[in-house]
Amino acid sequence: MAGVFPQPFRLDFERAGGRSEHTPNFLALMPDGGSWLFDVRPRRLIGDDDALKFAATSEAAAACGWRYTVAHPGGSSPCHRHACGLT
Repeated sequence: MAGVFPQPFRLDFERAGGRSEHTPNFLALMPDGGSWLFDVRPRRLIGDDDALKFAATSEAAAACGWRYTVAHPGGSSPCHRHACGLT
């Protein structure tokens, strides 16, 4: 990675019933010039509101040409495997 930025921005978005916001956990800048946005949350703690925020974040990342992952500590997400030296 060329750089990692914690809580890089606050995403404000419209949803049924009003507005909402979400601050992703990390933005990683890759050596090839790409960007990868991450949220980190155990699966058991992801509620409906979180799922909506992650979906909005995924759409925003795609609009920017970035990758997006919700990493699940203790799981097998790409972020976890990389952090543990498994890839």
